[in-house]
Formats: sequence, C-alpha cells, structure tokens
Amino acid sequence: MTAEHLGQRGGQGRLAGAGRGASLALLLRQFSSPIILILLAAALLSFALASLTDGLIILVIVTLSGLLGFQQEHGAARVVAQLLAVVELRCRVRRDGVERSLPMAAVVPGDLGGVSWG
Repeated sequence: MTAEHLGQRGGQGRLAGAGRGASLALLLRQFSSPIILILLAAALLSFALASLTDGLIILVIVTLSGLLGFQQEHGAARVVAQLLAVVELRCRVRRDGVERSLPMAAVVPGDLGGVSWG
C-alpha cells in the first residue's frame, strides 16, 4: 500500500486542535487548584458563620485570580497557535526503507519515526 492510500485511510498526521469548549474548560481549570478550593471552603465557612463581608472578600479575590489566570493562559495559547501556523513542523521517518524528512502532516501509519538529540 502506498503512503497516499495510508494517508487517506489513516488521516493526516496532525495534532487535534482545541475544541469549542476549550475556553470554558480553561476557565474552570483555574478554580481547581488545592489553594483555590481551600479558599472557596473558607468563603463558605464565612457565610455559614454569618460573616458576609469576609466571605465576599474571599470570593472576589478568588474570582479575580481565576480570571487573571484565564486571561494569561488564553493569551499564551493564542500566541502558540500563531507560532505553529508560521512554523512547518517536520520529522525524520523511514518509509519504504529510505530515511527522509517530511512535514508532520505527511506522516502516515507505517512510517517509522526516530528520536534524536537536538
């Protein structure tokens, strides 16, 4: 079977991009660290003990921290996507007994890739 047939059958060798829910998942991930969960528990405890001001202050700080982290990570992901659009990723594979350098999108099932330094 030729590389063209394998490429049609197996798809192109590209990494899956971020889906539609990636931004929401990124935002929710900002609130999953242990320190944030402890602060949320402290806010709930403050509300339970009728200390509304303390609970609100904690929630505002946690919310601002999460939004700032989301903004930084979202911006970084956008920059990485722009860089990947400019750079052509290549790899060295052995196909049909011959070693060659190919674009990542041209790699198909059956190509043997190697790992090297540099």
